[in-house]
Amino acid sequence: MRRLIRRVRAAFDERMQAWLRRRQGADRDPVLLHRRRIYILPTRLGIAYAVMVFAMVLGGLNYNNNLGLGLAFLLVSLGLVAMHHCHGTLSGLALRLLATESAFAGQDVRFRLLLENRSRAPRPSIEVALETAASRPVDVPACGSAPAAVSVPAVRRGRVTLDRFVLSTRHPLGLFRAWAVVHPAYFAIA
Repeated sequence: MRRLIRRVRAAFDERMQAWLRRRQGADRDPVLLHRRRIYILPTRLGIAYAVMVFAMVLGGLNYNNNLGLGLAFLLVSLGLVAMHHCHGTLSGLALRLLATESAFAGQDVRFRLLLENRSRAPRPSIEVALETAASRPVDVPACGSAPAAVSVPAVRRGRVTLDRFVLSTRHPLGLFRAWAVVHPAYFAIA
């Protein structure tokens, strides 16, 4: 049963990656993230928050408690504003390749990127990583830029490509995760 679930999940992931590649195409340097490229879903905390607010609305309606309903609708509006800001944190962000750091076979090749923010609002907690690896968040200042790095394992000697990586954020409250998939044509020599 577990193998069947893994095979179904792997097939779904493969089809999703192919769909994203067809929808967006290959990216050229510099990559500008616009609103149609950014995806957003609630986190586990966001789902728990929605269930809690829904229970508050039901309780307020059941007991005719206007103060409870007011608080519940205030929390709903807070969640909607957090969703808008989470999406806006990535929207308009630009990135380009700064340099590549070659490595020996069996080591990690580092791709150094530059995240550029052209707006007057800072972009905190941006994560740049491969789908399987975690990364440190990067804060991009207003009208400024910040460096980030992605490491790709070099299995053998030769050309190591960075085909796909993900920019994501959970800012401001952690209720939502917004992400964008980038398909660059970056490569380094191992």
